[in-house]
Amino acid sequence: MARVWVGLLMIGLVGCSAGNVGTVGGTVEYKEKPLPNATVTFYPVKSGPEAYGRTDASGNFSLQTGSDPGAAPGDYIVTVSAMEIPETKSNKAEAVPKLLTPMKYREKDKTDLKATVNSGANTINLKLLEK
Repeated sequence: MARVWVGLLMIGLVGCSAGNVGTVGGTVEYKEKPLPNATVTFYPVKSGPEAYGRTDASGNFSLQTGSDPGAAPGDYIVTVSAMEIPETKSNKAEAVPKLLTPMKYREKDKTDLKATVNSGANTINLKLLEK
């Protein structure tokens, strides 16, 4: 009977380590100001699901993976994209979105933003440069 309990305990411990995640929050700045309404995406360098978040009016974000908060520990390539959609005065005219972030930050293959997520709480602040 003792062997069964030890075996179940071992399975439980292995299961806990598989659910290892880091909570991730931070701020995004562009032109030395908080960047509101931006989409922040963390792409794992190896394999695994993407983590994403959206900045608030103060440029603060927190990541989630699917519907779960946080991201798996590891190295990530980071993209940030923000656009402004102007209001139109007529229903006939279509609003043309204005891109607010440089192209290099919006594309996974061009960005130079990288981050490492560790187990536990992570604060990752992102400062975007104009060029």
